[in-house]
Amino acid sequence: MSGTSESSNQTAQQPFNNARHEESQVFYRNWAGFFLLGLCTHLPCAIMNTAANTIVLSNNAGNFVATVYGAGNGATTVVKNVNAFLLFRVSYGSRFLSNSILMLSGIIGLAFSQSFPLAIVSIVLVGASNAFGENLALGYLSKFDSSHVTAWGSGYGLAGLLGALLYVLFGCFIDKEGDPQDMRNLDKWAFISVAPLVIIYLTASLKLIKAPNESEQGIVERHQSEESNNSSQETTPLLVNTAGILRVQQGAGDASETTEIHSFTIKLKAFFHQVKRCIKLVAWLSFCLAVIQFTSYTIRVAAAKAKDKPDVTKCPEFYASLQLCYQVGVFVSQSSLPIGKIRQVGLLTLFQTINMLVWIFNENKTFRFLPVAILPLLMIIAGILRGAVYVNIFYMIRTDSKYPEGDREMCANVASIFLTVGLSLSCILQTVLFNTVPLLQYEKPPH
Repeated sequence: MSGTSESSNQTAQQPFNNARHEESQVFYRNWAGFFLLGLCTHLPCAIMNTAANTIVLSNNAGNFVATVYGAGNGATTVVKNVNAFLLFRVSYGSRFLSNSILMLSGIIGLAFSQSFPLAIVSIVLVGASNAFGENLALGYLSKFDSSHVTAWGSGYGLAGLLGALLYVLFGCFIDKEGDPQDMRNLDKWAFISVAPLVIIYLTASLKLIKAPNESEQGIVERHQSEESNNSSQETTPLLVNTAGILRVQQGAGDASETTEIHSFTIKLKAFFHQVKRCIKLVAWLSFCLAVIQFTSYTIRVAAAKAKDKPDVTKCPEFYASLQLCYQVGVFVSQSSLPIGKIRQVGLLTLFQTINMLVWIFNENKTFRFLPVAILPLLMIIAGILRGAVYVNIFYMIRTDSKYPEGDREMCANVASIFLTVGLSLSCILQTVLFNTVPLLQYEKPPH
């Protein structure tokens, strides 16, 4: 009898074990998918940022390094707003496909551009693809387990590191004598090498990542229900209303939900009410994102003036090497969530501001006081601080009970827009300084 009983228990447990095994497989499959998504989204932009100094020097525009970053950021505000506010009804698959086309266009343009204006247009496309992909993925992550944020952050951070490393290696293998055509050849082969990423990007987003099935969605809904029960009486109706709006937007609502929000005017009013609510919820975090982005990119551009004259003939090229150091810091910090979370993002932002002031003073030929040997360490610190603020802020938005479940995607979209604000202000400042302060200007390289 005991043997029969054990056999019956094993039979009863079998479906449960199978379900757990399948759930585990889907989890790791999605983790790998988001890692690849982060990697492919940022790698072309990472190579472009590392190549910023070479791009401008190859076109005899050495004082416009910040313009490369600015052009890469030029369309991001528009792209992020379009994705957050106009494309919410468009399927994620269609948006991932559109972004892959945008990415490939920018890569090809940078590989074969023969003039600074064409290079700038291509930079805009690559930057827009990076911003669109980032904004898109952060919204998509709201549907999945919070640990997938780590996968995305690790892939995104590794892309920066890998992009800088690839460019440094290409610079060592391709002979350069400071001639513009030699530098263009370096850019050409560096960007051609990452063109296949578009295929990996599409595979990860459309095939590898599996959206939550009904059983997984049931777990998520039960978790949301528990959070709603634990929240205040004032917050509960807000959660229900927001979740209903999002379900209608995604075409997943039933007839009763559609009836509740049948009027376009009501839906529009509810939408803007959600945007206003999210702006208030993430105001401090958004400010920190804007400041950390401003200070980080000011430091990166200041690296172009770390020496009196540009030197692109050595291996490794100094500017590219400093960008590699920055990306090492970003990768380490953006992969640190499993080790520990940091909530004092304001303090980290303050440290980065001090670091930025040091770099600004050091880029002036008269007041330059830092030995070249210490600059890689300061750049690694800059990357660590930037990556830590970035990944911890979006982790808080994804997991803190302060942010209603139905508002998380919108809050992430609102916060990410402030990354663009910070970067834009930094590029404007550095472009003005490089072209108005004689002590910050390069002499044009010989033809």
